[in-house]
Amino acid sequence: KSARFSSRARQMISCRGMENQRGFTLLEMIVALTILGLMTVLIAGLLPAGMSGAGRASAISNDIGQIRDVQQLLRRQLTAMPPLTRREAHENKLLFNGQEQTLRFPAYPLASQGGIAPVLVTLRLQQGETGAALLYVQGETERVLMPKLSDGQFSYYGILAPETAPRWHRAWANAERLPKLVRLNVTPGDGGQFWPALIIAPATQPPPFG
Repeated sequence: KSARFSSRARQMISCRGMENQRGFTLLEMIVALTILGLMTVLIAGLLPAGMSGAGRASAISNDIGQIRDVQQLLRRQLTAMPPLTRREAHENKLLFNGQEQTLRFPAYPLASQGGIAPVLVTLRLQQGETGAALLYVQGETERVLMPKLSDGQFSYYGILAPETAPRWHRAWANAERLPKLVRLNVTPGDGGQFWPALIIAPATQPPPFG
């Protein structure tokens, strides 16, 4: 009799286990179908945003490429800058004039322009109706390097007065030596790509004039 009871008890326990197992599996299916439905709704809703995001990514890639090209151009010209001078009031003055909104220095012509003799180049941050822009000016030729800027400024690191520590200056008025570093900071306009500060060490420092 006890054997029959044990066998029957085992069958009941086994049936309950199967019921519990079937119930748990059904619950999993319900949860999976709910998540799948939510994902379908989200994907359908985000598809247009994803397409516009792809266009945005392409625009950012173009901006980054433009920034890289400008940085390479300025770095190449400033690091290869010939230390040309002019005679002024019986003194030799370096052809380098750094201000907050402009930088004028000698540089070798771009490959596209031909020639090998150094020319005077002016970098100018100019305000316009649609915002500021970084211009590259050589003679009568004017080229926009960076459009749609909100603001920008040049600064110069070095020693201006004797017996003082080097620091950053808004202008470089010392005509006897070049600054140790030139920094260009720009603020992009609305929706523009962030441009990190460009810091360049100009050409090898010429000895001070004696």
